[in-house]
Amino acid sequence: MTPRRPVFFEYTLIGGVNDTLEDANRLPGLLHGIPAKLNLIPMNPHPDSPLRPPADDVIDRFSRCCRGAG
Repeated sequence: MTPRRPVFFEYTLIGGVNDTLEDANRLPGLLHGIPAKLNLIPMNPHPDSPLRPPADDVIDRFSRCCRGAG
């Protein structure tokens, strides 16, 4: 049997949209059973968009929560 390589998922963090601890706690359930690596990417701000990246402390808290869930 050949070893299974992990699937890479990229999650773009958008301030006030998908950056809560509830969102972070939901991710492990979505990825359960999949050999996966999760890459958290704060969105790049754009002058024509009202959306912004989360603050650094929010990103850190989100990341710690995800790591804590495995």
